[in-house]
Amino acid sequence: MQQLPFAAQPFDGILTVNLVEHLHKPQETLRECARLLASGGIRVVITPNGDGAWALELAELLRMKLPEGPHRFLTPRRLRTLVEEGGFDVVSQEHFILFPVGPSWLANGLERWRTRCCPQLGLMQCVVATKRHDQEP
Repeated sequence: MQQLPFAAQPFDGILTVNLVEHLHKPQETLRECARLLASGGIRVVITPNGDGAWALELAELLRMKLPEGPHRFLTPRRLRTLVEEGGFDVVSQEHFILFPVGPSWLANGLERWRTRCCPQLGLMQCVVATKRHDQEP
C-alpha cells in the first residue's frame, strides 16, 4: 500500500466497511490508518465474520448478498490481531447479523434471538479501537 496523500494525524476517526478482507497486506493499511489518526483517534473496522464463511458463501450462492470478489474472510481472532499489530488498542469487538432479505419483523426477531442466546454469532463483525499513544509519528 502506498502512503495516502495526507499529513500525519489529520483525522479523529477512520471507518472502513467491507475493505480489510480484500487487502493483500491489511497490516500495511492499518499502520497507515494509525499514521493518519490523531492521538487517541478512533478506528472502526466492519467486515464479514470469517467464522461464518460458509453462511456468507451460501448467501452469495442464493443471491442474498452481493458477490465478494477476491477476498480472505477474517476470523474474529485474526481481525483483532491485525488491528492490534496495526498500532491500536481494541475497545470492543462485536458481531451482528445481516439478514439482507425478507420482512423486517423476521430480521429483527432473529437479531433479538442472536443477542440473547448466541452473541458470538453474526455474519458481520465490528472492531472499535483507539490509536495507541506509542504510535505517534
